[in-house]
Amino acid sequence: MNVGYEKNINSKTINPFQKNVLEMISSALSENKLVDISLDTAFSSAGLDSMIFIKIVVALETEFEFEFDDEKLLITEFPTVRSMVEYVEFKIQPSQTVNMINFTI
Repeated sequence: MNVGYEKNINSKTINPFQKNVLEMISSALSENKLVDISLDTAFSSAGLDSMIFIKIVVALETEFEFEFDDEKLLITEFPTVRSMVEYVEFKIQPSQTVNMINFTI
């Protein structure tokens, strides 16, 4: 099921934005234990618990100035790191587009 933000991101061609989000997630996960994650890492195998999940959500919302939709505030909504990276990318795209339009006017 495609919900509008899922894309096929090749880990070898990760863009700077995706890398930034991945690093933020990795940093939050590594506070509890040493983990090496990629876009394809399942959160369940990376030690994600509800406290770390909320910490990641708050950090991403603060850094990129957006809010997760209420229905996305469930740990089960993001089975992999990729799913969260793609969601954040999807959420901030409209505001980036608006900022680019305002800049060019």
